[in-house]
Amino acid sequence: MEIKAGPVLTDKELYLTLDTDRYPELKECIKAYENGEEQKARQIFAKTVREIFDVEKFFTIPGKNKKPDFTDGVKEKAERALRHEMRSCGTTLKYEGKVDWFANPTYNQYKEWTWQLSRHDELVGLAVAYRASSDERYAVGCAELLDSWIKQAVRPELTESGYATLCWRSIECGIRMGLMWPEIIHTFIKTEAFDDNLVVDIFKSLYEHAQSILHRFTVANWHIHELDGLGQLGIFYPVFKDSGEWYRTAVTRLYSEMKDQQVHPDGFHYELTPGYHGVVIHHVMAFAEVAEIYGKEVPSELYGVIENMLTVYVKLMQANGCIPNINDGGGGKADAMVRKYMRYFPDNKLFKWLTGNKEEGENNLDTALLFENCGIITMRDDWDKPSVSLLFDAGLFGRGHQHEDKLNLLIYNTEKQLLCEANTYAYDTSDARRYCLSSRGHNVVLVDGSEQNRRKTYKWEQKNLTEKAFGAEVISGEKADVAKGIYNEMFGESVPGETVHKRNVIFVKKPKYGTPLVIAIDKLESDNNHEYTAIWHFDTKNAALRDGNFVSDEITAFICGDKGECELVCGQRTPVFQGFICRSGLQGAEEPIPTLLHKYKGKNTFTVTVFSVHGEEGSPVKSATLDGSKVKIEYKTGETETVETEC
Repeated sequence: MEIKAGPVLTDKELYLTLDTDRYPELKECIKAYENGEEQKARQIFAKTVREIFDVEKFFTIPGKNKKPDFTDGVKEKAERALRHEMRSCGTTLKYEGKVDWFANPTYNQYKEWTWQLSRHDELVGLAVAYRASSDERYAVGCAELLDSWIKQAVRPELTESGYATLCWRSIECGIRMGLMWPEIIHTFIKTEAFDDNLVVDIFKSLYEHAQSILHRFTVANWHIHELDGLGQLGIFYPVFKDSGEWYRTAVTRLYSEMKDQQVHPDGFHYELTPGYHGVVIHHVMAFAEVAEIYGKEVPSELYGVIENMLTVYVKLMQANGCIPNINDGGGGKADAMVRKYMRYFPDNKLFKWLTGNKEEGENNLDTALLFENCGIITMRDDWDKPSVSLLFDAGLFGRGHQHEDKLNLLIYNTEKQLLCEANTYAYDTSDARRYCLSSRGHNVVLVDGSEQNRRKTYKWEQKNLTEKAFGAEVISGEKADVAKGIYNEMFGESVPGETVHKRNVIFVKKPKYGTPLVIAIDKLESDNNHEYTAIWHFDTKNAALRDGNFVSDEITAFICGDKGECELVCGQRTPVFQGFICRSGLQGAEEPIPTLLHKYKGKNTFTVTVFSVHGEEGSPVKSATLDGSKVKIEYKTGETETVETEC
């Protein structure tokens, strides 16, 4: 018979999963069911599992506040859920009557809307409001929503891909089981609103989640979500015979993934996206914290991997204190995640320095840093009082969330990002999303209008995790630091290596006058003539072109040598999408920004761009010109200096 409503598991099948040796009282539950007393069996089951829950212990988990403040924000979110105004991916849908978990209000049927709605953040909001206010309406409302989800979102066949469903991707299974349902259940399990029938259905769904996760393991950060969820299923619900095996599977695989599969020796998660790097840290530590509180073993080496990953945030930190928003994620304060978990690393002097403990802290890092395995490079003039910093991506394509942006350059001052990229956009199929993924959305060079095309021949190999990044190099000096990178793969459908782009970045950290200078040296090598287009995105005000140079209130870019043809584009949608930044990952978040297109022709070409960071008073640099292999800088004071480009 076709199943019209969930759960898939029957009462009999649920009772067969129970550990009656550990909880002998459940034998009475099974006996009642076999005698045809189905409701009595449910009563016995619900009573037994309610007694298992140690609510006080649960709310000793860091971040789980048993009695939160009943703020306006907490109340507003809960009241919105009671009105069935459900929000996902920045879009709200007001349901008339019951919630339809399959409805989608987005203009392009953005599938993330239903998937992410089923992460149940709205239900957690009701749980927080209930603990803050003791208002039973929130318990009743959460019970209704959870019951409707369990009945509507029927678990698919285990052979069916989660992508083919609206509610059952493996990542959502992991998030529900690891981050959402434990708090919901521990908040409401002993309330009248969560009656015996709902409790039985919840436990059926818990088992279905475990089976779904076990049959749909994926890779990368998704797999960490899955393992966190599976491990917490094994910790919180010992009533299941398989709970111990769930925990052992989770901890074994999690250790293997973090130690040998997903994290480069240089500390960067192999997707090379700072945002998901943090997501992985969070899920591993959420799992570890719960495990330790509930008396489970966690491999000590796991904490060493996390410490190395947290150090990445210090090394990535720019002059404004933030991490770059590259490869679909980042932009937040560098110290936020370190502060959250540094209690596990009390002797780490670098973390103490980052969080303001100058007496006990210490920072011995160089001003120029290379992540040897992934090839990302950061530079700054000073660690304690930086004025200018940069990120140069000379490395790998990454395991996921890849952008076609090798040799991308970003520049920061103490307030913001000045030389920027398109950032990231909602995971749809829009022009804005494609732009964020493309070379056009980054500060790289196109060949005959063709973009980098690493994706065409990309294949992840495990050796990529430990090998050093090809062509990535840093040379440190007293006055200036140098970074080097090479792109020798496909442009469009061209033969790999037919055109090779070599970019060196010189960071003049101690110029004769003013703030540090950033000099980008681009060499394009080919046996054939091509038109090259260097793209430079700026997040700044009052931008203009003057004599082929870019000028604005905060940054000036001098084009040295062959200026070719320079064009300033801002918010262009046709003939190609160009000149945007996305302020968030939500739909409709694209915003026009001035973008310099510098076009020039030749076989083997050599161009230099000098970036001067300044205030509204304008650049201290009067001119920058190319004299052979040297860049001559003339300051407004009349002083001059030269910088050798052959490095």
